[in-house]
Amino acid sequence: MLQKHGCAMCHTFTGEDSLGPTLKGIYGRPAVLASGKPILRNHAYFRQKILRSDSLELAGDRNVMPNYSTVLSTQHLDDIIAFLQHLK
Repeated sequence: MLQKHGCAMCHTFTGEDSLGPTLKGIYGRPAVLASGKPILRNHAYFRQKILRSDSLELAGDRNVMPNYSTVLSTQHLDDIIAFLQHLK
């Protein structure tokens, strides 16, 4: 599914950053918003970031990720987040 929606064009699964951050081990890692506020990359974070990436700007983020709110079903979104949670 991640290949189908183009995630692998900008993200890796190996630990190496690309245009976007690696997805390996990303679930549960802390991040910092552009406002300076800390945030945890949990289910709620990924739901918002995937559906409306422009609504969560991270410090130093290029913010080029497209919004997937009209592309993914709730089930597909939950499946992606579950995959990220287990990608160590």
